[in-house]
Amino acid sequence: MNRHWLLSGILACWLPAGCADGARAPLQANALCEIGETVAFSCHLGKKQVSLCQAANAGKAWRYRYGTPAKIELAFPEAEAGDAALFSASEKPTNGGANSVVSFARGGYEYRVFSRVAKGEDGEPTFEDGLEVVKDGKLVSHRVCDDGGEGFRVDVSALIR
Repeated sequence: MNRHWLLSGILACWLPAGCADGARAPLQANALCEIGETVAFSCHLGKKQVSLCQAANAGKAWRYRYGTPAKIELAFPEAEAGDAALFSASEKPTNGGANSVVSFARGGYEYRVFSRVAKGEDGEPTFEDGLEVVKDGKLVSHRVCDDGGEGFRVDVSALIR
């Protein structure tokens, strides 16, 4: 990584109105979380990535990002990391596994980041992580992580309502 670029990016966000002008803090490798944030979930969906991040000093502040490191197409909330109340979670046991989901609503759509573990036909566990988008109660997109994902890397039970 070019140290000059890293230092420039950090300084740009410290200056007044820095990150709001299009500059943003540098991202971690293999996630769309900024350096200093905790990666709660991240995986590749084709050429794009989806990441859930927790703010460095505020475990209840969350941020969703979708896109590429060069271009974040959707960040929620758009400004600073949002209070956990903007997100909800569910964890449901299944036959031989569990289904964990963290979701939020924006612009008439519900976005669901999921991690599923189930018992396969051979009795071994199967894993599926990804992103679903729902509009008017109908599933409009179901994307599975290309790299298998790693599930949720933090405990999301505090978001369960």
